Amino acid sequence: MDLQQNNVPTTATNNASSQASAAALSSLSQYILPCPMGLELAMENAVKSAFARADFGSSDCTKKIVSIKRLFSPLDEYNPMDLRDKFVQQVFRQEEKAKAKAKAKARSQQKSEHSEQGSSRSPSSSAVVGSIIAGTLNDGCNTNIGQYRDDVVVSKPGATELTLMLLQTNAPVQVVSSIRCIGPILALVTKKEKALHQGSTSSSMMNGDEVSCRIQSFAREEEGSIVDGFQRALSLWSRHAKLWSKSFGVEATVDSLDDKVLGLAALSFRASCIRNSKKKNDKYKSPDLLGAIGSIVPIDNLKGRPLMSASDNKECHQNTVSMSSAAASSCRDWKVALKGYDFEVVAFIMDSNIAFGVSLLPHQKLKASDYSKGRLPSDIAPPIVGNGGGQLIRLRASTAAILVDIANPQPGDVMIDACAGLGTIPVEAGLDGRGIVAIGGEIVSDLSHITREYMLQARRLGQTICGASSMIQWDATLLCVRESCVDIFICDLPFGQKCMSANKLNMFLPLLVSEMARVLRPGGKAVLLGGLFDKTVEAISSAGPDVFKPCRSIFPVNIGGLSAWVIEVERSHGKIKLRMNHREKVRRMAVRRTTDAKERHRGISDQNSGCTTVKKKKRLQA
Repeated sequence: MDLQQNNVPTTATNNASSQASAAALSSLSQYILPCPMGLELAMENAVKSAFARADFGSSDCTKKIVSIKRLFSPLDEYNPMDLRDKFVQQVFRQEEKAKAKAKAKARSQQKSEHSEQGSSRSPSSSAVVGSIIAGTLNDGCNTNIGQYRDDVVVSKPGATELTLMLLQTNAPVQVVSSIRCIGPILALVTKKEKALHQGSTSSSMMNGDEVSCRIQSFAREEEGSIVDGFQRALSLWSRHAKLWSKSFGVEATVDSLDDKVLGLAALSFRASCIRNSKKKNDKYKSPDLLGAIGSIVPIDNLKGRPLMSASDNKECHQNTVSMSSAAASSCRDWKVALKGYDFEVVAFIMDSNIAFGVSLLPHQKLKASDYSKGRLPSDIAPPIVGNGGGQLIRLRASTAAILVDIANPQPGDVMIDACAGLGTIPVEAGLDGRGIVAIGGEIVSDLSHITREYMLQARRLGQTICGASSMIQWDATLLCVRESCVDIFICDLPFGQKCMSANKLNMFLPLLVSEMARVLRPGGKAVLLGGLFDKTVEAISSAGPDVFKPCRSIFPVNIGGLSAWVIEVERSHGKIKLRMNHREKVRRMAVRRTTDAKERHRGISDQNSGCTTVKKKKRLQA
């Protein structure tokens, strides 16, 4: 759905066509889509697929125009294929070192042939899975590399490591705001590559005053484009703000939104900054730049001017009269407000590149985290969990929608999430609009009241959407589902850090994969998100020969600043290898889980009752 140019033989016609195409692109709505690193290609496919299914309604659009491309990324200066070649060489060197070390150890200790074979195994062999290259580069930055189908994907950990995507479309704002795979979204004001370079000095070598001066210098040089950019961005903001009452159940930012849209009342705003590659030896911090970022807002050029044209806001313009002196005076009072602001101006600093945008979501009205903390805010797409989603740790709704799109579901498919948590993945699958029947399950019932409210909101939201979702309490290692009846298996696995220890995860993964192989039909697809891909691939391989086809994708992603991996695999026609004592292992895990729950309950009781450490030791000894 990208803009296409027809092949015309004459040069003049080609130039005219390219100019018309450029003019068409400039007239489109332009959005900034912050994307977690590693999900760029998957997000691009998901956004295009969602717009292709969307109904543009009775708009004046004769053709759907959707163009999405990468704007800025922390790895722009690297070639993914060069990183792939570097990683292959790294794996080869590690294998050679491991073989040499094994031979030397075998000669010195005169080991048996069986022991030699066991010791010659390369510690990096799990980095090459079939024809897929996946692993971590030894570059000191923990750069991860993998493959999403035929494309190389690179990612880095860190809460501020993200990629900016540029979306240009003629879709109405109602359609854009309904796309589930889009999380935080901003209206583009302006952008420039190498804007913070000063000769041979990059922004990482400057102090806060020098970077602020570069931002102010950029604002003076691009004053005309910045004014036009803010007019377009605030026009988009005003149109999205009119949808907040219906979409989020909140009123507009202020009582007199119509007056502010028409330029009859003043607006308030705040400035925020997100920059990547934060280091301890940096000479400045993000708050040092907020004054310079706020100063680029052209208040003198915007005050007293309508944010929307008469065609976009007919109802308000019908009641518009000439501006009174009181209104003209009030609209000069634009001010900075750290709380209760109308709109938020966000600067993204990617190395020396910079982009400015206006946030289009009501984070402040929902009391959810915004961009002021210097990192990507939480998703607040309805249905909303808790207090704007900011009080609970869960998978982003937009990331869950992207995982669903990777599986490419078809109408009538049955999808299962064995470790659903609050049910984010099943809810997004049910709201996808492709007629999926999604079932999620979780063994922990501590948050059942939140899950119940979440599912009720999802059902109310999905009354007009083809699809359904539900939650069940079950054990993921012993699913209450018959064999070969599931089309799609999507799961956000425990990372082995908070929900489950590494040892428990090693015991859990083979049991889960065994159940996944049992319930998936031949040709069924599985999309697994987890912290360690090698353990998951090992569990998939241990299910038996020809149970699963070779992994189609293994690629790294940045989930909440942590390194994670997405594995895409398809069920084959092979028979499942029955695991010895499967039910006994499940029983032992259940006993451990019950014991841990009792210990946590005792710890809470002891804390409330003031029990000392000595009393705890005596009770344990008894």
